[in-house]
Amino acid sequence: MVGYMDPTLSLAEAYHAAQTWLIHAGAVPERVDEPVDGVIEMEGGGLFSRIRYDRLKVGQAAILALLKHVAETDLSPVLFSVSGYSDSAQAFGENHAVALYTIDSTGDVIPHTAAARLLMPQEDFIPPFSAAGEDHYVVVMEGIEEEEPPEEEYVEELATDRGSWKDCPNCGTSHHADASFCVTCGADLTKRVVHLKPRPSQSPRREGGTPVPESPTGRPTLRCRTCGSHDIELLNNT
Repeated sequence: MVGYMDPTLSLAEAYHAAQTWLIHAGAVPERVDEPVDGVIEMEGGGLFSRIRYDRLKVGQAAILALLKHVAETDLSPVLFSVSGYSDSAQAFGENHAVALYTIDSTGDVIPHTAAARLLMPQEDFIPPFSAAGEDHYVVVMEGIEEEEPPEEEYVEELATDRGSWKDCPNCGTSHHADASFCVTCGADLTKRVVHLKPRPSQSPRREGGTPVPESPTGRPTLRCRTCGSHDIELLNNT
């Protein structure tokens, strides 16, 4: 079939690459949605971005639908594709100032229209799935301070199943469920989120090293790392 191709990235990987590129370009997504299978939408920084996951080259109809969506807004239309565009689609996008991009197998973002080239950041973008991109995330991860893992009996798992999306446990940025690293802080999103309880032999402490105040009963209280509440009492299970 003419124009048929097998995408080299998954939808989750395409989303991760597009989100990383938008943040790098200064258009941080403030809203993320997955309205239908094979389509992810992001809004932020004055842009409305749509990712299409197709096995055929994107046609003119997809660009027309995008233009109709932003017609009543001040947002600039942006379209990411993993399979490229037909000649008529590129011409249509050029004439209507739509920023058309393809995402290659390394996660690099390639512009196809004048509007797309205008949005390209001045600093080089490091594709997330290239060797350089993997090294970059290793460096970012090394800069994040991690607490010493507690013994297993002091770990209480929190529920993390929230559908197709999950939040970074370090900074709260929303990601697709299949994302491996946080695009904002580089945190590893494949690790289980845990709720830590202090060891009985240690004096529980707040962030910054200040002692936790004792409750009226004489037992120390903890600050919940999820909601910030101090109304949590350390129980003696011995």
